[in-house]
Amino acid sequence: MSASTTSRKSITRYSRKFATEPFHKARRFERQTRQPRHQDGALGRNGILVLHSLVFDFLHYVSGRLDPSIAAIARAANISERSVKRGLAKLKRCGVLNWLRRAAWTRDEKGQFCLE
Repeated sequence: MSASTTSRKSITRYSRKFATEPFHKARRFERQTRQPRHQDGALGRNGILVLHSLVFDFLHYVSGRLDPSIAAIARAANISERSVKRGLAKLKRCGVLNWLRRAAWTRDEKGQFCLE
């Protein structure tokens, strides 16, 4: 079960230069961790493609929002949804990305509270 929160999360504004810095650091890290005669490093090609699409296609610099669907990331990065999931897992495992699941209390048709 993944952790969710109902608390409000403050959104940070980013300049474009500040937001692109993690991508360039991740790309350097990928090159440094690549072993001789191996195709990928710690992040892999999918991790780099996913991070590129997140930073350059989906990050809203003014509001700081970054919440695309896996299908949208797959379309933007031109890879499969399964590859997106693998890329996200590698990015999280290496500490490049972390995410917080948002949840909200709502009422169902019976009037009972449910976590959505």
